[in-house]
Amino acid sequence: MTPHVFAHIHQVHDRIAEILSESGSNFFLKDFFLTANPSNINHILSVHSERYPKGPDFKYIFDILGDEIFNSDSDVWKERRKTTHSLVSHESFLQFLEKITLKKVMEGLVPMLESACENGLSLEFPQVPFSKAVNEAKEVILLRHVFPKML
Repeated sequence: MTPHVFAHIHQVHDRIAEILSESGSNFFLKDFFLTANPSNINHILSVHSERYPKGPDFKYIFDILGDEIFNSDSDVWKERRKTTHSLVSHESFLQFLEKITLKKVMEGLVPMLESACENGLSLEFPQVPFSKAVNEAKEVILLRHVFPKML
């Protein structure tokens, strides 16, 4: 079974979706409960999140993200979520975000693409440092999921 799993690791999310679909949106596997049922997800993540603390394994896996929204529980999580939500939903923040995004696109991306079209060039975008950092963080998190701590 293990070689089959590793041979198809690139399809793990598709296989989990198939299992959940075949099992009526809920699936138990040893200590894991997988669900695709929206009411269960709402119950676990929002309505009664204090009943489902993340625990040390979760915090270990996502320690790269710090102790903010992802790694906090209960009242601390609610307070941090409220603070973050008030920032990102504030009208002046949304206007600022729209303004700088439009400026970057109109002054950077559009002229570059127009020039490439006019000159018949093919474009390849190099990996920017932030993108590289995000990809490396995803890889570290994935490795923690795939390979147990004892390896």
